[in-house]
Amino acid sequence: SLGEGTVFDGNDFVDNYIYGARCGFQNDLVFTNNRAYGESISTGIRYGFYFATCDNGFQITNNHVFQGLLNGWTYGLYFTACDGSPSDRGLVANNMIQVGKDGSTSIMYGMYFGTSGFMDVVHNSVLVSAGGATSRAFFATGGGAISVKNNNFTNYTAGYGVYLSTNYAISEMDYNNTHSPGGIYGYYGGVDQLTLADWQTASSFDANGLDLDPVYHTATDLHVCNALLDGAGTPSVIVTTDFDGQPRSATPDIGADEFSGLGGSFLGPDITLCAGDSVALLASASPSDTILWSTGDTLSTIWVSTPGSYDVSLNGVCGTGMDTVLIIASADVYTGFLSSDVAWFCTGGSAVLSSSMMADSYSWTGGSTNDSLVVTSGGTYSLDITDACGSGTESVTVEEYSLPVAGFTSSTSFLTGIFTNTSTTSGNTTYSWDFGDATTSTSTDPIHAYDDPITYTVTLTATNECGSDVFTGTVTLSTIGLDELLLNGDISVFPNPSKGEFIVDLTLVSSTDLTLRVENMLGALLFESKPGTIEGAYSETISLGNAPAGMYFVRVIAGEQELVKKIILE
Repeated sequence: SLGEGTVFDGNDFVDNYIYGARCGFQNDLVFTNNRAYGESISTGIRYGFYFATCDNGFQITNNHVFQGLLNGWTYGLYFTACDGSPSDRGLVANNMIQVGKDGSTSIMYGMYFGTSGFMDVVHNSVLVSAGGATSRAFFATGGGAISVKNNNFTNYTAGYGVYLSTNYAISEMDYNNTHSPGGIYGYYGGVDQLTLADWQTASSFDANGLDLDPVYHTATDLHVCNALLDGAGTPSVIVTTDFDGQPRSATPDIGADEFSGLGGSFLGPDITLCAGDSVALLASASPSDTILWSTGDTLSTIWVSTPGSYDVSLNGVCGTGMDTVLIIASADVYTGFLSSDVAWFCTGGSAVLSSSMMADSYSWTGGSTNDSLVVTSGGTYSLDITDACGSGTESVTVEEYSLPVAGFTSSTSFLTGIFTNTSTTSGNTTYSWDFGDATTSTSTDPIHAYDDPITYTVTLTATNECGSDVFTGTVTLSTIGLDELLLNGDISVFPNPSKGEFIVDLTLVSSTDLTLRVENMLGALLFESKPGTIEGAYSETISLGNAPAGMYFVRVIAGEQELVKKIILE
């Protein structure tokens, strides 16, 4: 409201003759937490609360109208010529209204709006308990721009749940529960609308409406028991508490009562709590219900700041219910949350990537927004997570291994076979050589000396995490080799043993392209020199620096021929 006029708050209007209270010609009236009940000697028309020419941002909230034993109310809330404005709308919310008199044939009205407009009618519970055959739980005629949402309109007579005498009085109407089991659902466009479906088709109102018995506690206590109305409303920014002052949930209940539907999980989903924060846990109940939390509290709402499991039990008019909610601590440091179920997989397999942290949103490499991701290709994948406390990004690398493809090439020097591994593989690969002369090796690129100058069948088996592959080739040894190109048929390597520096000395009898290499026992190259085309004497000093002590091979390649000499480092 833009202003506040006369305030009526917390009054009991008891045993009144015709009116519980009558307010007229008020501006920005506040009428809240009042009750009208008791007996009357009047046998005529009676009004619980009557409002005439109450304009601008009037607030009629949290009031209770109910009947006495002898004479009930004919009108619960009655509005005539009450107008808010587009910028200062009236509000009628959280009222519990019961009208009717046993044996009466008079028309009863739970809520009556005549030539009134620019107001919000939200979260009210209405009951017409008895009366004439054309009684109405909600009635509107004339006026306009009235919004009607989240209300319970119940009529146990043969009359109407809702009755719109003029179609333009209501601008929007949805999420209402209208129940008239012995009568007619509504009246619209001059025609009775027998069912909710008829009403929706004719009026285009209440697309999300319901037709359910709210199961009020009693005829005068309009707290609700029907669990199907729990969370069935739509949020209202102007009505954030209920008739009892309890906070409305993010998905509020229909009617004046925010209650716990005992048939389900009434505490709601588990909650992630940021460090240093606290959260309200709400077990919505009527004031007469008994409540016991696992903390020992007996109030409907408790505030907690410690992660853990919280239980509550309710015992009341609606029955008995129990529920549990888990308060989860959110990490202030968003690290270590991304993992893969495997570190590697073979081609054709997959890995499942997942977050160990619960979050409000997930964003993966590739665009997925699920909390986990199945990948079928190796690579590095990233995940962005966000929750109410912050956000984080992490990456994980998954290796994809393929079945190895074994292969090798070979060359010879006299009775020595020199093998170069050409296998294609990934992962942790091991090699097994069978030289064809009952000897084996596990080196990557072995050098093997044979006894006889014949042809041998050599087999290489390459094995990794995905399996094995076998390649077979031949090598032919000969006693004719590089010695034919060398003066005296040999080369000199000295000093041998050596401290790490030695000389290779040779003489070529014809012009030949020369390469010198030094390899360790595993075939790894430590030194290479390509002096080019040489004829005659050639000498080169080779230094292996800090190479560890052991045996090494000096490989001399002259044209297509090779000769290998051993050198010992001390």
